[in-house]
Amino acid sequence: MLSSGNISIHEINGNHKTEIVRQTVNGFAKFCSMNEDNKTVTIDVFKSTFNKPGQLYHIFVEDGFVKEKNTSEPLLGIIKERWVFSTGMY
Repeated sequence: MLSSGNISIHEINGNHKTEIVRQTVNGFAKFCSMNEDNKTVTIDVFKSTFNKPGQLYHIFVEDGFVKEKNTSEPLLGIIKERWVFSTGMY
């Protein structure tokens, strides 16, 4: 289930030396929801978040963004630059 942690999208610049936070969403925000399968989280991402073609981004998920439904134990997140991807050129 969703919790009070954050999920953030960061733009990576200059060989991972600097980054810009493009969007942060709290687990309780209206932009965040748990799907009916209770395994998938959906985040409404702003159109401006991924606005640079060919740019690298990474997702950072804080510990406690979600928690175990039966025990309410906060689950581990995803560390910075573990989940890296780039936008297309068009």
